[in-house]
Amino acid sequence: MNNALLPVDMSGDEMFTLKAANALKRLSIDCPETAERIRKLLWLAACESHAQNIEMFPTLQDQVDSEARFAGKRPGQIAPTGPKDIMAAVTFTGVHVINSTSADGQARLLIGVMGECSWDAEYGVAVLFDDAGRLVSAGGA
Repeated sequence: MNNALLPVDMSGDEMFTLKAANALKRLSIDCPETAERIRKLLWLAACESHAQNIEMFPTLQDQVDSEARFAGKRPGQIAPTGPKDIMAAVTFTGVHVINSTSADGQARLLIGVMGECSWDAEYGVAVLFDDAGRLVSAGGA
């Protein structure tokens, strides 16, 4: 996603499986449509975060400036204005292999790409993929 080399967290022995390794391998495939969808979902997450905090921060830039002071990171960061520049406000920091259960009770493996973002220093963002490398969701972590 930013052509970054990220550490992978596989907590627990059950995570070191061929299925997990293959799921991680599938993430290296670049797909412009998926990248665009991720940008749009992260932009929506930034907008939702700002909507929840609008009483404290009249603009998203005000929120970004406050988060920079709070976290001591990203001073002078320009707030994103749409999906096209959202990735400048995100730094991916790691990958997590997650055993999960679907709504119908089926066990499933998810790959979570976690990151920091300028609008939410405390929680950051997450982009989730299934074991086939398909995007499941993206947004606030």
